[in-house]
Amino acid sequence: MRVCKKCGVEKPLSEFHESKVNKGGHKPICRDCYNWNHRSDESKKRELEWLDLFNKGLKKCACCGEVYELGKFPIRGESRDGHKSYCYECQRIKALNDSRKPETKKKKRRENLLLSFLCDFSNTEVIVKSTKYLKRGIKTPQNLRCGS
Repeated sequence: MRVCKKCGVEKPLSEFHESKVNKGGHKPICRDCYNWNHRSDESKKRELEWLDLFNKGLKKCACCGEVYELGKFPIRGESRDGHKSYCYECQRIKALNDSRKPETKKKKRRENLLLSFLCDFSNTEVIVKSTKYLKRGIKTPQNLRCGS
């Protein structure tokens, strides 16, 4: 056990970075304090702001910048607070904008063309060509037609 020179908390040696220079083979400050000291001021400011809001049950939307209650954000298990970074309204707008992108329209058009070819289940040649088409991701569906 060792006392951190920065925070004054007694912690096990595993909480201190190893050092060949320092007495005892470990740095005098714990990992948490060391990492905090080596972060940029902007990063520290963001972290403190996030902690302050989180303790109040609030969150700032990464898109619009507004501060809302956590209930206004979709749930996402992987994030540290359990919610997505965009509020429901910004999420909806983002989804609308994504659906209007040209590559999304092209993809949907390709899928619709493919489905129309697959409607004729009696023709196995079309099904074989369409599966090859899907695997390769070719942009032009002309080579799906029978006899080509």
